[in-house]
Amino acid sequence: MAGRTAYPLAQFTPPVVFAGVLWASLATMLGYIGGQDFHDQTLLATGLDPAGSYFAIAVTLHAFGFLGVSGEAVSEWPAGSRIDG
Repeated sequence: MAGRTAYPLAQFTPPVVFAGVLWASLATMLGYIGGQDFHDQTLLATGLDPAGSYFAIAVTLHAFGFLGVSGEAVSEWPAGSRIDG
């Protein structure tokens, strides 16, 4: 079981491994490009970092809204989730 939601580990692991590789690739790419483009402009690179983060968050939230993923709380746990209340 993966976490408190009792999500099956076999279904949980592949997307998490893929997300980790994707995140590491993105961080490596941004570090390489940022090092090449902003080598002598440290303050500009420092200002673009939070701006890029906010942009990525906005795009992600828009995509979740577009896909119909809601942020509503679950009213009750699924049957057999083994959560002790």
